[in-house]
Amino acid sequence: MFAVLFLIAPVVSASYVTISVSILSDGFIAQSPGDVNLTVSNFGDEPAYDVQLSLLLPDGFHSEPVFVETVEPNGTVLARFGIPVSDGVPTGEYYADLMVQYSDANGYPFSMVNPVKLVYQKQAQSPIRGSMGNVEIPVGDSGTLSLKLTNLGDVPRELLVKLEVPHEIRVDAPERTVSVPQKGEIQIDFPVSSFGALSGSSYLVYAVASYTDGVRYSTLVRSTIGFTEKRAMIDSFPWWIPATAVVVLILVIAYLQLRPARPIKNGKTT
Repeated sequence: MFAVLFLIAPVVSASYVTISVSILSDGFIAQSPGDVNLTVSNFGDEPAYDVQLSLLLPDGFHSEPVFVETVEPNGTVLARFGIPVSDGVPTGEYYADLMVQYSDANGYPFSMVNPVKLVYQKQAQSPIRGSMGNVEIPVGDSGTLSLKLTNLGDVPRELLVKLEVPHEIRVDAPERTVSVPQKGEIQIDFPVSSFGALSGSSYLVYAVASYTDGVRYSTLVRSTIGFTEKRAMIDSFPWWIPATAVVVLILVIAYLQLRPARPIKNGKTT
C-alpha cells in the first residue's frame, strides 16, 4: 500500500491565466497500483490551452502523462494517474514531481512544478532537515540558490539531492551526491538563471534530499525564485564614484581660490 500524503499547490500566474493544482481528498489512500486524483483549476481571465500533467516518479514507480486540453476561466477539470509499483521497491517515503505545462492565448508556453509525497507501505521519518531562502534575479542575470542540510542523526549520511525547477529556469548540476556528517551541516549552491521566464514572474522550486538504508528516507525543502526587470546600466553604476569626483573637484577649486599668494620677486609672483 502507498499513500499520497499531500500536494503543495503553488499558483503560477501568466498574463490572465492562473493555474492551481490540488489533490482530491479521496485520492489520499490507495492500493497498489494506486490512483492519484487531481483537480486543475484556472482562476484567470483567459483559457489555459494544451494543458498536460506529467508525474516524474522515482525508480520503481510508473505513470503516463495526462492531457486535459483546455481549462476555461474559472473552470476545473479532473485528472487521474494510475501508479503501478514494481517488485523490490524499498518501503518508505518518496517524492514525485508533478510537472504542469500549458500555454496562453498567444501560444506562449508556461510550466510549474509540484511535489507529491508518496508513502509506500510505511512512513519513515528522516533525520535530515533543510532550509533554502527565496531568490530574486534580474532577467538576463544569474543568481545562486543556497540549500542548507542538517543531519540530526548519530551517523553520517550520503544523500542524493535533486533540485526541481520549471522549464523557464536553468540550473547548473541540479542533481548532486553529498555527504553530511553526524550532527553536522552542509551548504549546496545551485547557480540558476532565466530560461524564458518573464519579468515579474515567480516560480516555486524545491529540493529533495533522500537516502536508502533498508527504508527510503526523503526530505523536501521549498523555495521561490522571482524574476525582476533588469536595471539599466546607469542605475547600477556606483553612485559614489561621480559624487566623490565632484567633492574632490570642489575642494581643489576652493583650495586654489583661498590659498595665500606667494611674495613677488623681481616683478613676478611665485
